[in-house]
Amino acid sequence: MRAHLKLQQTGISTHWPHIGVIFFSWCIAFFEYSVMVPANRIGFIGNGGHFSLIQLKAIQEAI
Repeated sequence: MRAHLKLQQTGISTHWPHIGVIFFSWCIAFFEYSVMVPANRIGFIGNGGHFSLIQLKAIQEAI
């Protein structure tokens, strides 16, 4: 379950304006993206990793 939905269930974000919830979810997405890009670069065969581009894409889609 996404963090912003969990916050809503606990009542913390019940009174947040829509723009606040949107901003919070974008912050979560940005964090996930900023972790994913370096992980893909490190894991690529051309950079000393163990995976091809197709394998990295399949792993990314599975998560």
